[in-house]
Amino acid sequence: MREHLKNYFKFSKTEKRGVLALSSFLLLIMGLIWFKPFKPDDTSLVDADTFKQQIAQFYEADSLKQQEFKSRYKKDYPKKTYPKKDYKYEKKEFQKTVKPSIKPIDINLASAQDFEKLKGIGEVLSQRIVQYREKLGGYHSIHQLKEVKGIKPEVIDENEQYLINSKINVTKLNINTSEFKTLLKHPYLEYNDVKKIFRWKDSLKTISVQDLQKALPDSTFTKIAPYLE
Repeated sequence: MREHLKNYFKFSKTEKRGVLALSSFLLLIMGLIWFKPFKPDDTSLVDADTFKQQIAQFYEADSLKQQEFKSRYKKDYPKKTYPKKDYKYEKKEFQKTVKPSIKPIDINLASAQDFEKLKGIGEVLSQRIVQYREKLGGYHSIHQLKEVKGIKPEVIDENEQYLINSKINVTKLNINTSEFKTLLKHPYLEYNDVKKIFRWKDSLKTISVQDLQKALPDSTFTKIAPYLE
């Protein structure tokens, strides 16, 4: 086996010279490659400088845009100056409106303007006094003024010395001849009260004030009695 392998490594003189020449040529090539000085590519240097210039141009253009943006949207508004004022507060003395001297008035004859002269009664309340008088058919008592909407009882008590009740023009209701609607319009009579009156009229044909007292509640009869005949 060993002798057989040795036969492969036996060279002639010519073959030995060829192997030596080939090895020398390879070593020469490797030495040239190893010891060759490195020279940078000129094109790569040119590209790097160009790239730097492009970056510088980009930053310059960006700074110009920022300045343009600021100059376009930033305006210098002049500050407003307001003159100083010396505020002086003057005390105003408010005087209460004093109504003219009040003369006694008849509550069944007085106009709305007459009632307006009373203390605590203005234009609106004076109109309501007259309207309520028309619904009742006249005032038979000064204290009926306390029933007017919006009037406080103490206001009537305070003005009582200026009020007169002559009981003139007080309208009376005939319970036997008055119609259903007429009685129902009176502020002191409710629908059920008028209904009871007409039931008594149907059963008795004619009724008196004493008969009506039996048909109505005491509180209602006390208020409506001065207006009945």
